[in-house]
Amino acid sequence: MDAILKIRLSDGDRILCGPGTEMLFDAIEETGSVRRAAVATGMSYTKAWKIIHDAESASGKVLVERSNGGRDGGCASLTDDARSLMALYKSFSRKLTEAKDSIIKEMGL
Repeated sequence: MDAILKIRLSDGDRILCGPGTEMLFDAIEETGSVRRAAVATGMSYTKAWKIIHDAESASGKVLVERSNGGRDGGCASLTDDARSLMALYKSFSRKLTEAKDSIIKEMGL
């Protein structure tokens, strides 16, 4: 038996960071583009921008630096604040998952 955790950090109304944010931000790092990151993660471009705007609004910081597109399209990269947020989120998620696994083992499930 297993339990599935969906970990989200929020300010109440807006999600600062969650599984979708992690997936999108990792893809932005890999592709250098919000559009290519959205395609790579299977989410719509509109959804990708909503995630970015919600995270930036909740944090009060710019998390994705972007330049306007042109003939070859724009580019995007994570700020140091975004990288710090992702490291914190991944560490938090890992520790909660380890605690969950320990509890399941302890309970004999």
